[in-house]
Amino acid sequence: MNARLLIAVAKAKVPGVDPTIGQIAVQCPGATAVFTRLELDFCWGGQVVLKQAASDTGLDASAVLAELSAVQQGNRPPDGACNTWRALYAGIAQFHDDLINHIQSENNVLFSQFDDMEALL
Repeated sequence: MNARLLIAVAKAKVPGVDPTIGQIAVQCPGATAVFTRLELDFCWGGQVVLKQAASDTGLDASAVLAELSAVQQGNRPPDGACNTWRALYAGIAQFHDDLINHIQSENNVLFSQFDDMEALL
């Protein structure tokens, strides 16, 4: 699901289709910066839907969505950009997505193996 569609789904507030903040973090470039600044845990706490995560930290979910929408506007090449600039923006977006997926894989697969070992120490 692309970033704009994911944010639109979250704004629509359709029961049963709320994206988690982890899904939003992976799909929406810039979302991790918003979540970090607002102290929303999109990594270990990423299984929580945005509305609940915002509520748990005393934030307004609508305001968070507005910030996410604003960030999305900044990830497009300028109007009339040449093919080189459009390719650059596409490459950066792909790199960002790959990096976020890699980080989440490390956190959810690799590092989770050591959770049980922590209790032994």
